[in-house]
Amino acid sequence: MQQIEMQNNFMISSNEIIHNSKAGLQRDDYVDALSGILIIHMIVGHIFQWSSLTDSPLYSWMQRILFFFMPWFFYKSGMYFKEKNILTCFKSSIRKLIKPYIIFTVCGLPYIWFNLFTRNDENWVHYILSPVKILIFKGDNIANYPLWFLLSLFAVLNIYNFLHRYISTYIILILGFTLSITEYYINCNIPYYTPNICMGLSFYATGHLSIKIKLTGNKYLFPAIIICMLFVCVFPQYVDVRTNTLIYGTYVVWFMSSVISCFIYTSLFKNLEHLFPAWLVTIGKDSMLYYVLHWILISYTSLICGIFFNAESGWNLFFILLLCNILILPLLSYFLKSSRFEFIFK
Repeated sequence: MQQIEMQNNFMISSNEIIHNSKAGLQRDDYVDALSGILIIHMIVGHIFQWSSLTDSPLYSWMQRILFFFMPWFFYKSGMYFKEKNILTCFKSSIRKLIKPYIIFTVCGLPYIWFNLFTRNDENWVHYILSPVKILIFKGDNIANYPLWFLLSLFAVLNIYNFLHRYISTYIILILGFTLSITEYYINCNIPYYTPNICMGLSFYATGHLSIKIKLTGNKYLFPAIIICMLFVCVFPQYVDVRTNTLIYGTYVVWFMSSVISCFIYTSLFKNLEHLFPAWLVTIGKDSMLYYVLHWILISYTSLICGIFFNAESGWNLFFILLLCNILILPLLSYFLKSSRFEFIFK
């Protein structure tokens, strides 16, 4: 399978976000609806990648229109920020982010081991130590690639919770962006979590700032929509947040257009809150489960398709993976929400 371009991910619904806004922002259906759309976008994008169909015009336009989707999840988390005791924040984020990170990494390891076994690799180091080495020195979780976001969000939450005591939100925003763009221009992006933590910090601060200054509203919505349409149709921008790599456009323009798009979509969905179907809101509420599970489902389904149906790429594999995600992911999500498994996320 071709090298998979990772722009993940996804994502955590507001009930799994560690912080709640100082301004008293409560869980809203419009936030869950937007989470639902973006988590679906993420899953379909990964199916395109596993099926080796990234040259498809549909995939290209998906990425072009929702180019801001990864920054938005940092932005959304920042909307719910509430300052906590440093130790309390650390312990809470360990439970809600690092614990599922470890559990669902382990769930993906048998896929890696099977591929090594089929290549007659008998070196036990490759089975046990290599995944850890790759994670530490490169920043890749080869057992479940999208989980990079959990690790980065863990760092962002704790760094922001600490810095917010001493410096303003504006300074944190500028600091995070300056560090990420510096790492981009000097091509210092390995391990990957170094630049994406810096970038995530800037978008997290932007989300918190949008609530503090009541930016989410109608006053600036129309001109912002015009600007966003220009970015999509005339000046497309795309950055792989995981690796801090510019795919097309200009890095600074991408950052600015992503901030504007986060504001636009959040405001639009707030105005259209009562129009969203219940199933979309439910997907948004369960987006953490969809996020940690979908890569595992895709990888094992692809393995089965390759062995029994000789479908290793193309549209046949695409539709099989799509159908499996439509039918199985909601069932797995429902299963994991039972009290028997609540320890995973609490």
